[in-house]
Amino acid sequence: MRKLLLPLLATLMMLAPASASAATFYLRPDGFIGTSKPWTVVGAPTAWEALDDNVTEFQTPSSTDSIEDSLGSRETRVALASVNILGVSITKAQFWYYAGNNQPVEVKSSLDLSWQTTSSAGWHSVNETIATQAALNGVFLQFRTQNSSTTPRQIRATFLKIETTGPSLYWGAWMDGDVYKATNPALGDAPWDQTTWNLFESHTGKHVSVVHFGQPPPWEQKFSAEPLEKSKARGAFPLMDMGTGFIPGKPHTEEEPDNRVSLKEINEGVYDSYFKEWAEAVATYKYPFFFRWGWEMNGTWFKWGKNAAESPEEFVKAWRRIHNIAAEKGASNITWVWCPNVEFLGSTPYSQLYPGDTYVDWTCLDGYNEGGHPFSEVFASSYSAITKTIAPSKPMMIGETATINGLGKSSPPYWIENALQALPATFPKIKAFLWFNWNIFEKGKEWEWPIEWTSEGQQTFAREIASPYFAADEFGEPTKLAPIQALP
Repeated sequence: MRKLLLPLLATLMMLAPASASAATFYLRPDGFIGTSKPWTVVGAPTAWEALDDNVTEFQTPSSTDSIEDSLGSRETRVALASVNILGVSITKAQFWYYAGNNQPVEVKSSLDLSWQTTSSAGWHSVNETIATQAALNGVFLQFRTQNSSTTPRQIRATFLKIETTGPSLYWGAWMDGDVYKATNPALGDAPWDQTTWNLFESHTGKHVSVVHFGQPPPWEQKFSAEPLEKSKARGAFPLMDMGTGFIPGKPHTEEEPDNRVSLKEINEGVYDSYFKEWAEAVATYKYPFFFRWGWEMNGTWFKWGKNAAESPEEFVKAWRRIHNIAAEKGASNITWVWCPNVEFLGSTPYSQLYPGDTYVDWTCLDGYNEGGHPFSEVFASSYSAITKTIAPSKPMMIGETATINGLGKSSPPYWIENALQALPATFPKIKAFLWFNWNIFEKGKEWEWPIEWTSEGQQTFAREIASPYFAADEFGEPTKLAPIQALP
């Protein structure tokens, strides 16, 4: 498996921040392909390390390391890093290399069988055509000399510059500090704890465009702009979860079966004053955020899901009631995300739980691999039901997903690669993708969901998420008092 040069933050340049639909990548040397008579390496352990300067064609590379040759009939080949281009189009591809002097050098890439000759110092480029992902994955550059010279030929740096355009989607995660407790026991969750956020992004090699977290209902905690501001400060959209919470005055313990607020109480207006105060504060805040109220309502593991199983119309009424209160208070910066779990035997039908297009901005799905099922199998039928029948005009997000550490189709590298490559190929209406990066105790065991659970899974995630199909945090100032729109 070819490795992707990391950190990507040093090799990736995102363009057109308003739409995040165009990107430019500088793919640099990351390996050596042996030849019988290689050039001499100066100032570095290997040829590829001598040529991997982090510069563009507008900058001068270091003169302290290079590859050189003064003899004839000698050749050096360097392999370049790759990037996932599924779902997007390459509009331009150019090899660039920097000659350190005026001695003649012949250059050829694995994409083009013809040799190019240069005999002047400075940057030189060769236009290329990249037709497939396989061609990009195996790309390399060759440097050759034919005749002896008293002055060594010298190459100081090289890279493949590719420009892409096409559709894109938001991506992000629930970044829980518990993942890093072995070495950083004091860490909290993102967005509050910036160190946790930084650690996750250092492992993915790319900035998130959405950060996922939860907030208590307004009778437990008044509206807090802090996590929203911390998200916005880093260019990411917030995704806020909110459930029905605990009845005021009741203990906050799972052992008490009747200590949680019911949908019936919400529909009777018992908590209207709290929602009104919360919505007024949201409107005053003005900036947009995703809002996932009563998620996974088609299952019965949450109180609102149990209520919905008994009376689906109670869930629809409660959703509409809260939505109407927010609208009355001018909180048009809420992006309403309706997010059931993937269908399972005994789940409440989607059609009975959908509040209607007027009350929903985005649809959503949560789904996990607990053994033997690739991403495509986990989500296919539920995706089809919602995008074809329930809400065909709405963009969709994956609100939560992850995989166990298993074998075969459950191995993290296989599962992650299948997930991130399936999105552009099979699930075009999914316009946001959120990983659940948290070790969570559930069903009597601890589930290891983080991408860091295996080094191979982490590396695969970084390689695949580097695709321009997944937008980083490059959106500028968000529009006030307006819901978040899907990227083109």
